[in-house]
Amino acid sequence: MSAGVDPQVMQDVIEATFTVPGRGVIRGLRVTEFARQNGIQKCGGKAGPSDSTANRPDQSMFPDLELIRERGFAENGSSLEEDKQLQELPRDCNLLPDVPRAEDWHNLSASWAREVASPALADASLSSLKGPMAQCLTDRVGKEIDPVDPASSFLRTADVTMLSTDDWETGGEARYAAAYADCGKDYFAKYGELLLAKRPAQVERNRELLNEFAAGLVKAGYVP
Repeated sequence: MSAGVDPQVMQDVIEATFTVPGRGVIRGLRVTEFARQNGIQKCGGKAGPSDSTANRPDQSMFPDLELIRERGFAENGSSLEEDKQLQELPRDCNLLPDVPRAEDWHNLSASWAREVASPALADASLSSLKGPMAQCLTDRVGKEIDPVDPASSFLRTADVTMLSTDDWETGGEARYAAAYADCGKDYFAKYGELLLAKRPAQVERNRELLNEFAAGLVKAGYVP
């Protein structure tokens, strides 16, 4: 895909930079987690595993529905351990990885989410899928879900449920996760198609940056 860079590594970097809902999310997570842990280590902390899926992208936009079905919406044990370690690091330390073009890569990923992925949520082709998704979620969990933005509405409802009831600890999270995975399938499949159509141009426009960043990851020890 790019001279001098393993195609698997390059694809992982693309998935991490131009995130799309679906199974590619977990490939991208390996890159973002490696970068995160490299930054922690650079600041004097202990690097954790690169295969953690605790620090996921926005699951109202970029969910891996099968990962949610399998592991729920969050992996609180891993997050709590990392939060404790982050509190012990120097406050002025830059957590970006010690890899060439890391800041440019981080900004490019943020730009994709802000300037491409967010506007695509308003695409007319998604409108007819929002109502059925909201109704399906309402039927499955017994709580009213807003059809204007069913994904965000449902995740807010899940957060409130997690904090306010014992049901979350006794199978509630699995029930909510399965509902999201089932009811969101068509909506996120279409949204993914919209983003995948926009991704090739972004890759070509930023290929030099992606190539340099990917090569730096490999040099730092990244393995796909």
